[in-house]
Formats: sequence, C-alpha cells, structure tokens
Amino acid sequence: MRLLFSSFAVAVLMLCGFATTAVAGDCNKVRFEFTNSTGAKVKVKKVHIKGNDGSWNENISNKQILTGKKHKTAKRRLNKLDSGKKGDFTVKYDRWDAPNNKWKAASQKFSGLKCTDGKTFKFDLTRK
Repeated sequence: MRLLFSSFAVAVLMLCGFATTAVAGDCNKVRFEFTNSTGAKVKVKKVHIKGNDGSWNENISNKQILTGKKHKTAKRRLNKLDSGKKGDFTVKYDRWDAPNNKWKAASQKFSGLKCTDGKTFKFDLTRK
C-alpha cells in the first residue's frame, strides 16, 4: 500500500511539474494598424516578424493607405510568436515618389514588441 501511494504521489508531482512549465502558445487574435505619416500614399505589402519560434512574413496584400490615414487588418494568429513573448517587426511597403512618378520600396523596423492575445500592434510609418 505504501509503495502504491508513493508511486501515485510521484505521478501527481510529475503532472503538476509539467503543468507549471507549459509553453504559453501562439499569440492569437492579433491585429496590425498602420498610420501613414510619410507625406505620400503608401502600399503596405507585408510585415516580416522575428518571433521566439522563427521568422516569417504576414501578407498585407498591398493595402494602399493615403497620407494621414489608417488601416487596420483582420485578426490573425502569429504561430511563431508566443503570447507574452517579444518579437521584432519590419513593415515592408512601397511609398509613392510623385516627382519621379513611381513607387519606391521602403521598410521600417519596430523592435522588442510584446505580443499578447487580442493586441493591436500600431505601426506609425514615417518618412525615411
């Protein structure tokens, strides 16, 4: 009986230990909000994210944003950035170059941003 109780106690302690060391999991229901402060219209292409489980691109589909305007994406899951962890985000976009009548590639980095479920990341794009 004593051996059975000891085995049961060890099993319970192991399960409790695993429960307290569980990984937080993917950051869910995240949105991106872009503010265009560049002085020209922009087309946001993607956000490159370096998370705690790797790097990847979130497609923004060339969303055009006029000067001084904002755009907010639908909710998404960041599957390589766990909730509660920090990541580095690089917004890649094209900026309208009116004097040359063409789009020019640009990017802006936002480092060390903490992800939590339901968060809206706010990216203010400025002229570089």
